[in-house]
Amino acid sequence: MECTPSSSTSSEQQQNEAKKIQKKKNSDFSSAAETSTTSTNETTTPRLPKDALKAQLTVSNVFERFERIVRECNLRPPVTFIIFFIHELAAAPQTEYWRRLVSIMPVNLIFALAHLDPHAIPLNLFMRLYDPEDEKNRKLCIKYAFMIRKL
Repeated sequence: MECTPSSSTSSEQQQNEAKKIQKKKNSDFSSAAETSTTSTNETTTPRLPKDALKAQLTVSNVFERFERIVRECNLRPPVTFIIFFIHELAAAPQTEYWRRLVSIMPVNLIFALAHLDPHAIPLNLFMRLYDPEDEKNRKLCIKYAFMIRKL
């Protein structure tokens, strides 16, 4: 059969359309991949501070709960756990995260523990948590030392 101009044009058009569709699929796929990575990066990047904030609030809530338990003025197993936790915290290496954790911990928690048991948190342990080289912490260390001596 002889190829007529109209039949060759229609087959060329079909091939061109198939190529266009293939290119469109490829471009749609690559743009979808770019969009998915972009949206992933956009969603994960802002989540980090939110997650860090949530973690900080959670740790803060834990310390507030510790403080409420200690204020009940009973030496119970939870209070013993809190004392051991503070001892372990003081023994941990002083990293950036350690400093954040100590900064979140309320000082009143340790003062309340000292009222319950003056020997639970010795002065050197308190000074490890709150470095006396900082002026604000130096005042806390002096206040703690006088309070322990008074008790």
